[in-house]
Formats: sequence, structure tokens, C-alpha cells
Amino acid sequence: MFESAELGHTIDKKTFRAEVQKLREALLEVQFELRKKGKFQVLALISGVDGAGKGETINDLYSWMDPRYLSTLAFSAPTEEEAARPFMWRFWRELPPKGRIGIFSGSWYSTPIRRRITGKSTMRFSISASNKSTDSRLCWRMKGR
Repeated sequence: MFESAELGHTIDKKTFRAEVQKLREALLEVQFELRKKGKFQVLALISGVDGAGKGETINDLYSWMDPRYLSTLAFSAPTEEEAARPFMWRFWRELPPKGRIGIFSGSWYSTPIRRRITGKSTMRFSISASNKSTDSRLCWRMKGR
């Protein structure tokens, strides 16, 4: 049911209008199944340049799904407490509980990438996915300083 939302993946408006109701119903059914079984949580990362429609996408998800089981967070500059802890701590503590869906608007990779591009950080980051069992784990590795 799920597909990548990569750039270039588009459908025309006529097809969207014809399919949107079925897709909304299927998404809601998946959300209820997730809630019922409670085996894992889902995290959606919504990121993009200003004006790309991030807010509209999040609003659509809230109107299409049961908002009681959604949570949305946007991350700004770290607080003093967050800055005193490991970089990923602020994101780990906000992960949704099992059976729920969390939405991070802008996400953990935005700040390090932006700092690297603007020359404010010499730290290099890499992301790797490991599929050694039935679950996928996202690994964050820092290389050098």
C-alpha cells in the first residue's frame, strides 16, 4: 500500500480525484489496524523548502485520519537542556508510543545538513539502513569533526 513520496512521483488531477476517497479510506483503516494491534509506531518525516506545502500536507493527514492518534512536532533551535545532551536525544524522546503515528515537520536531518551546507559545521553525516531482520533500523553515524 505504501509507496515512496519521491520527487517526480505524480498523478494527474483527474486520477487523483477518482482515487482519493479510496486512498483516504484505506489510510484510515491502516491507522485503526495500527492502533488495534499496537505492535509498533509510525513516524512520518515531512520536510521541504519554505512554501513547499508541508503544512498543507500535515493538515490533509489530520483531516483524512483520526487526529486523536496523531501528534505533530516541529523542531526549532535546541533548548539549553537539549543542547547539553546528545544531538538525537530531543528527537528520541518525542517518538510516538506504539499504536500511534507521529509527524515531524522538519526533522533531525535538516539542521545538520543546513549547517554543513552553510559552512557552520565540518561534521560529516551518513545515513544507512539495515535490513538484517524483519524490521528496518535507521542508523545515524557521525564521521570526523
